[in-house]
Amino acid sequence: MLIRITPRIKLLRPAGKTLYPYSNSLYIDDDIKAIIDAGAGGRSYQDIAAGQVELLLLSHYHFDHINGWPFFPQASVYAGQEEALVYSSPEEYFSHTGRYRWRELMGEDKTEALRSPQDLPDDVPVKPGFHSINLQGCFSDKKVFDLGRTRIQALHLPGHTGGHYGFYLEEEEMLFSGDLDLAPQGPWYGGESSDVEELMESIERIIEINPRLLITSHRRIFQRPEDNIVKSVLEYRDIVLRREDRMLQILKEPATLDQIVSTMGDFPGLGRSQYATFYAKMMTLKHLDYMMKTGRVEDLGNAYYLRR
Repeated sequence: MLIRITPRIKLLRPAGKTLYPYSNSLYIDDDIKAIIDAGAGGRSYQDIAAGQVELLLLSHYHFDHINGWPFFPQASVYAGQEEALVYSSPEEYFSHTGRYRWRELMGEDKTEALRSPQDLPDDVPVKPGFHSINLQGCFSDKKVFDLGRTRIQALHLPGHTGGHYGFYLEEEEMLFSGDLDLAPQGPWYGGESSDVEELMESIERIIEINPRLLITSHRRIFQRPEDNIVKSVLEYRDIVLRREDRMLQILKEPATLDQIVSTMGDFPGLGRSQYATFYAKMMTLKHLDYMMKTGRVEDLGNAYYLRR
């Protein structure tokens, strides 16, 4: 589905729900035709001249943001410099996902698939996993892409992943915030390169920008004055803070990672699949890392943690 934001800028939403394996794309029909992220599905891309897109900007490497790159054969593909090797090295890719820690955290081999390839919608052209994508270049924070009448500035917004980026269109006061998406269950930070401190700093950066339009990867368009964008972003941030406060309460007594996760019980999907449990443990570890860094928690050894 194509939603017109301005005469040149359109939001492309998937035909199905905007959830994995889908994500929103932002299409800019300018002198240089560009698209941000490639997860909206083939049916969505029928609404534009996909073969004429010259520039594809990827917010980060997750499958639901990159899987449609084959729909844009003429596009030069750019990604954040922090994740450049993820697109060419299977080892780097799997290191970023954190999956090599599966047995350590789960105590057993993985027996479930995140999603069976047979269950993928027919307009998702590739299967999950590593894909070699030829990048024509990389961007870093504040890199500007001039498309003619539209200028896009890449903004490093790490935390979700170490190389997660948003894209700001200053003239339109429009921010594409990627997977900092104001989801009701809060941010996701369960990968190896995820970082709670960086996540909080990225959220603060969005608040400082205070965009007129906030476009996310998995939700609707947020627009001032109809929406109080800053209030929504703060509520999104506060989910992380409440989770951390709960952990600190638990850690008044020594506790293991498994004990913390089972006592918390508030991670989305916890217990319903191996993957949900694994990522709940990864996200808890990211909190523990941050709280140890800031001196609020100590590692007692033998897998136990305690509040200082």
